[in-house]
Amino acid sequence: MQQEFFPQLRKAISHERLEAYQTRSSADSELSLTAHYALNIALSESLYPGFQAIEIALRNSIYDALAVAGNSESWF
Repeated sequence: MQQEFFPQLRKAISHERLEAYQTRSSADSELSLTAHYALNIALSESLYPGFQAIEIALRNSIYDALAVAGNSESWF
């Protein structure tokens, strides 16, 4: 089964995307390469809550600044 899994994974994700992980890491096997790819996904997911909070704060700050500049909360 493992012999069929990795070629199908490369086809689904794309050889080019996985190749980036292979050239930037010490991934010496298909399993290690897949683990690096999965770890990158998990690390990226962990950043979303922080990015979401920053995005909301920035959006609210822009809204407040434009409301003050336009002398109205309905500046839009």
